[in-house]
Amino acid sequence: MKKITIILLLVLNIFSLSAAKMQVIEVSDEQEFVNALGSNRIVRIKNNSIINLSRVLSDPINNPNLAIEDVFDGNQLNVIGLKNLTIEGAEGMPARLMVSPKYSYVLNFVNCDDITIRNLNAGHGPQRGYCTGGVFRFENCNNIHIYGTFMYGCGTEGITAFNVNNLECVDSHIKECSYSIMTLSDSKNIRFEGCQFYDNKKFSLVNITAGCAEIVFDNCLFYLNEGVLFYAEDGMSPAVTLSNCRIDHYDMIGIDEMNLINVEVTKRM
Repeated sequence: MKKITIILLLVLNIFSLSAAKMQVIEVSDEQEFVNALGSNRIVRIKNNSIINLSRVLSDPINNPNLAIEDVFDGNQLNVIGLKNLTIEGAEGMPARLMVSPKYSYVLNFVNCDDITIRNLNAGHGPQRGYCTGGVFRFENCNNIHIYGTFMYGCGTEGITAFNVNNLECVDSHIKECSYSIMTLSDSKNIRFEGCQFYDNKKFSLVNITAGCAEIVFDNCLFYLNEGVLFYAEDGMSPAVTLSNCRIDHYDMIGIDEMNLINVEVTKRM
């Protein structure tokens, strides 16, 4: 019994040390935001702040974890190799996080683990984008958590995931995207719960491509979208489960081969 008690105390101490290492940094402008991004941090955007990253991406950034990538009509911020990072809005209205280039992602995460995004209103402006660019992109990442966040268009899609393990998106919205809702490729254990997807266009909208498994949409709502709602490559459909979802759609739905549990579908002409 004494040995078990000692082990439990050691485990609790490890968790306490981990929590203690989380530095909370409050920011109110773009420069403070990019300076604050790092591992083991909570970056909290203050109320009534608008973070337009395009204002600081024309000059070099003094942060070794960030890289500026040239895209068709501007610059994109790449977040590389970070672990245990939370980006969140303060309590209340979601914090504004945006970029001006139509062809960039708002944030592109590469080789990152344990990333949490909470209470943000993230997207592009003022003009709509086409062809490339979206809101959040994740490549070779693990343990991604998105809570209470709006991902809006003037870019192609809300979420792009390549080789991602464990992504959950809860009580969030993807809306007004130009080409699709999301693309999931070679990704596993992806879960959307209590999310809404609406006013998105215009080709295939939820794209499930090679190497995906354990994709779940639970208690989600799809409406006012234009295009083929679900597109899954050959053999990918059984990897997708819809449960307790409602779909109100004018075009092809494309869910015949998926696992459907208590799904209500309204097909409009």
